[in-house]
Amino acid sequence: MKAKLLIHLFGSSLMGMGISLLIWLELGVDTISLLYLGIQQYYALPIWLLCLLFNLIVVLLVCLIKRNEIGLGTVINFLVLTLCLKYFPLFLIRFSPDSLSWIFQGALLLAGVGILAVGCGMYASANLGSAALESLSTAVSKKF
Repeated sequence: MKAKLLIHLFGSSLMGMGISLLIWLELGVDTISLLYLGIQQYYALPIWLLCLLFNLIVVLLVCLIKRNEIGLGTVINFLVLTLCLKYFPLFLIRFSPDSLSWIFQGALLLAGVGILAVGCGMYASANLGSAALESLSTAVSKKF
């Protein structure tokens, strides 16, 4: 159990780092981050807070529909993602993606996608529960 938890934590951290890198580059993001960025156009809230609020709402919905779809990993995943989205950009803020060559930006884009993909694979392989949105999809599917 301890090893699974560490794998899940590390995978979720990698996901947060990959997402942060993609947001910083402004060359494309995952679908949920795109939602956060869209909401941010209307409400001046930081991405990490939007992530936290969105996941809390989704987990609440899952609890109302089919509570057993929520696992320890569901909560850990969004909390770790939230922390990474809050603190990892502090390392990136020192640099400007505009000052980088397009080749280096492309390499960082591939690195961000790769980091995100490896993180997703690690957190999923730990089998401690799906992320909030996946839990909602499964709960709705099983309920209806």
